[in-house]
Amino acid sequence: MRQNVAISLRRQRALLGLLVAIVAALLACNGVVGAGVSRYASTAQQRSALNLIELSSVASSARRELSDDTLREVASVPGVTGVYPWFQVDLSLSDSADWPDPGLNPGAIWGTPVIPGLEPRALQGSLPADGPAAGQIALPHSVPGGTLDHLLGRDVTLEYTRVVGPGEGAPSRVTFRVVAIVDNGTPGDDGPSPSYVALESLRSMLSSAGSQGNQPATYRTAYARVQGPDDVARVQTELASRGFAVSSLATRMSSLGGLFGILRLATWVFAALLALVCLAVGSAIGSAWVTQRTREVGLLKAIGWGPRRITGSLLLELGVVGLIASVIGSLLGTVLSLVLTAWVAHAQIDLLPVEAWQTPGLPLTLAAVAMVPVCIWIGSARSAIRVARVDADDALRDL
Repeated sequence: MRQNVAISLRRQRALLGLLVAIVAALLACNGVVGAGVSRYASTAQQRSALNLIELSSVASSARRELSDDTLREVASVPGVTGVYPWFQVDLSLSDSADWPDPGLNPGAIWGTPVIPGLEPRALQGSLPADGPAAGQIALPHSVPGGTLDHLLGRDVTLEYTRVVGPGEGAPSRVTFRVVAIVDNGTPGDDGPSPSYVALESLRSMLSSAGSQGNQPATYRTAYARVQGPDDVARVQTELASRGFAVSSLATRMSSLGGLFGILRLATWVFAALLALVCLAVGSAIGSAWVTQRTREVGLLKAIGWGPRRITGSLLLELGVVGLIASVIGSLLGTVLSLVLTAWVAHAQIDLLPVEAWQTPGLPLTLAAVAMVPVCIWIGSARSAIRVARVDADDALRDL
């Protein structure tokens, strides 16, 4: 049997190489999916976006405005652990020397509060989950004319319009230290060029801008954080009963759901393809053995081997061949998964965030190792049974 296994590995190396490649591709694909799901779960736990509820004062179902008073009411609802108003102040870089292109004004970089759980990704520097401290700012990476990366660690003067009288405004300036450059490559609710400032600094500028007049500050949007995802539905119901327009952020966490659904489908496609290839390889090897080993089977019968023993011997040899191929493919797939997830994580692809250095799931790896010899057995069973039934006299007639 050892001799026959070596001969089979040599003669069927093309088919077995294809089998090894498909096993490796299946496990690498599963490794990327698992790494993405791991990143998704980590993000959900650390950033808690699944625990956020959005409140709107402009939605058709809104019967309550969002002000400091009503937000305090929201904060008093059992299960709510934090409430965050969202608004923006029109800011611009005052000094043209800070512009990427001195001849092109980069335009507005809207001052925005950081919502814990929805904080942007920092490309350079560090952005705390609760936003910059007073006197600090995080600037967008890309603006008209170039990037603002060169401002990291520097003091910049920003300008906004301050109301000085009825229908009159005057430029007002404020200086911040740039502590981070954030990714704005995929615009979201914060707009194409948001900057991030401490909430109290924004409140002060909003008051000076006079956009609220003498009325209490009101907001278009606010966010409420609850203790856990299981509390979202209950708190939403409670807030809706009080007249607030609410929606959950669970479906807005990321576009990963559909993406990794497709990747999981691809994994099942690879698994089905692997099974078909194993069946084909088993059938091909079995057919080859019918022609190559008929005389050997006749000789074995002549010395007393029965059909059952011959069939078992052939299937055992095929199983060893399949097991060798599956083990090599699994090892290759594990290494490929480590490299692929590390590369994707390093590339920082927005639509495919994954945890680096992830291996395929152990259950799927063991299933692939077991499935290959089983499928080869099934594919070659007919040929093995047929060759075992060959009459010894016919098989040895031309020997």
